[in-house]
Amino acid sequence: MPYFNELGWRCPNSSYRTYSNSKTNYYKLNKFVNKPREILEKSKKHFPSLQDIESKVFEKNLEELRKRIESNEDFKPILNSKYYPFIIPINYKKIDIGEQLEKELLPLVERSFKNEFPDCHFKITIQNNLPLCKKISISQISRYEELVKKNNKNVICGFYFPEALIGYDIPSQKEQMRDLPQFDGICISGALDICSALIGNPQMLIHKETYSPILCLTALEHQDKRITCLFKSYGPHLEFWGLSNQLLPGIDQVSEQWTGGLSFYKVMSN
Repeated sequence: MPYFNELGWRCPNSSYRTYSNSKTNYYKLNKFVNKPREILEKSKKHFPSLQDIESKVFEKNLEELRKRIESNEDFKPILNSKYYPFIIPINYKKIDIGEQLEKELLPLVERSFKNEFPDCHFKITIQNNLPLCKKISISQISRYEELVKKNNKNVICGFYFPEALIGYDIPSQKEQMRDLPQFDGICISGALDICSALIGNPQMLIHKETYSPILCLTALEHQDKRITCLFKSYGPHLEFWGLSNQLLPGIDQVSEQWTGGLSFYKVMSN
């Protein structure tokens, strides 16, 4: 059985909890995906350390990664789903991931979003007003720690596939890294990649005709196990939530609107 169907959606099986056995077509992302050159220019406005990176170098690295995905029979079908290039500057500070998300990444997402949509708001809501600093850890099975380690010494570029796991509950999203084949540079999506993708494509969740999916930062785990970090749209507005995903204690909800992403990445080379 293939790992992904013709839409680039992870094929479900009996060990996963999914809303449906087919990919929803009701919740949609904005149809426009910015070109790599524009993504790099937007990223440079918010990450000064990227100023010396040339567009042709960024594009070359992305093309190398895309070809590597395309040449892998297990992962090739995922290219049929929508994906967003991103670039992550070196994390020189090597700070706690919760602090990095709360104090650096979210303000930059807000700034990028407000630059694109000055009349709209960006709102942060954390259930019970719990902080993110020192409260966030990385899921051990997400393979996300490898991205963080490489980012401590390197600029990272890659592709974020936000709809790969739409309709999967949170535990089933995490389990993918146990079941999917090995690939040099793949992880469940989290803070660095999703925030960078939104900085380069602030319109991602803004959709005039229908509702957008809710983007879960599944690689991250809050100290309060009920809480999931996510991005969602509210009309023309963008919001970040730390929201409970449990209907009952220990029982995660299954929703066709909630989606987990897969990210493919590589170290930037000249």
